[in-house]
Amino acid sequence: MSDTSPDFFHTATAIQQDGVITAEEAQQLRAALGDTAPTEAHAKALYTINDAVRFAKNAPGWQSVYVELLSEYLLNRAEPMGALSPADAEEVLTVWRAAINLEIPADAKAAPDANEFALLLHLYLQSTTSPQAFQQTILQQIKTEVLGDGQIDEMEINLIEKVLGKGRTDRRIGPMEAKLILEINAQQADKPDNAAWSKFYAQSAGSFIDQTRVVSDEINSMDLECERFADKLKDLLADDSEAAKQLAGITDQIHAATERMRRCLAQSREIMQVSHTYLGQTLEELRRVKLESLTDPLTRIANRRAFADYLQRELDRTARYHRPLSMVLFDLDHFKKVNDTYGHPVGDRVLMMVADAVSHTIRDEDFFARYGGEEFAVLLPETARDNAMEMAEKVRATVEALEIPLNDGQTLKITTSLGVGWLAPNAPVPTPVNFTDNADQALYVAKESGRNRVTAADKPAA
Repeated sequence: MSDTSPDFFHTATAIQQDGVITAEEAQQLRAALGDTAPTEAHAKALYTINDAVRFAKNAPGWQSVYVELLSEYLLNRAEPMGALSPADAEEVLTVWRAAINLEIPADAKAAPDANEFALLLHLYLQSTTSPQAFQQTILQQIKTEVLGDGQIDEMEINLIEKVLGKGRTDRRIGPMEAKLILEINAQQADKPDNAAWSKFYAQSAGSFIDQTRVVSDEINSMDLECERFADKLKDLLADDSEAAKQLAGITDQIHAATERMRRCLAQSREIMQVSHTYLGQTLEELRRVKLESLTDPLTRIANRRAFADYLQRELDRTARYHRPLSMVLFDLDHFKKVNDTYGHPVGDRVLMMVADAVSHTIRDEDFFARYGGEEFAVLLPETARDNAMEMAEKVRATVEALEIPLNDGQTLKITTSLGVGWLAPNAPVPTPVNFTDNADQALYVAKESGRNRVTAADKPAA
């Protein structure tokens, strides 16, 4: 027992006496153990404390400490045998009752006890003689919690994965589990920010679909064998002998079993069809959300976030293969005056027409994005400084040639200033910020020199 254990029991005794535990006392218990594994004496003290404070409403942080320490204790006891003893398996239920009420702060990256408790449940399911009932209890409780508050966190997903046997070759997702997953997903489908659940759902739906296909093939194969067996028996059933009657009874039993299998298959196919539907909807929603998150809503071209991702990939590629790369930053001259004079609807029209025109001017391999406000960016792979200057001039001329229709039938002309950033051949690749600053400095010079022109940075980005 470590030197800090007396502190543990001293704090535990004080809690038991007044029946109240504060957040500080809960953390003191955890800190008192340090790196020492909980012993049976510690576990008994934890049980006693929980009995004393479980009805108290002022026990913040206790459940998390309780679940964490008991999970660690029971896992350590199971480690030599690789399984829980019957007595320890029953203690899992005590931990479970505390865990189902465990609240994890929204800003917490992960609950400290989540992985250990999930492993404990997984071990319980392998150790108990009746895992299915407890498995269903866990899943139903999770469903109740999720459907009740409308949220599913990483701990709950982790528990579901462990209960279903993630990583095991004998993993099985039956109709009950599939139905529960579908019910949760029906609620979570309109919450595109829950990437952890979407990933888990796609994997579990795929697992169930594959499993159903295997069952379908097996049942169809057995059905064909039964039919062939029945054909062979036809001749034997032609007389009224006792043997023929026995064979007739066996045949009836086979057909009855086959009918039961067909009904089971029909249910599996129904769930599989629903799985396909939900899986398709989920994947489509993920694609839509990802596209929307990378697209400027006004101009429908890439946004700054998408540009940053693409820029990093191109810089990585340039570092590996030492290929040329250039960037053009440009913004619309006197755009604020356009908004002030004609209103924001006309300003939006200008941005959309510029985006459309430039999209048709650059090459397919170039990456075009709205960088912010009236500023745009073009990344030019496989393009050195001089060629980038030529492309920038094409963009400038395209924008200058635009005629923006006004509400009174007149047209508006607009110009743009462009800065070209570039990389030196075979030189160290700069950071995205330095590369962007290189083009931005050139843009500043173009604007200071009178606007409506292209200027390249006087030095490569470094």
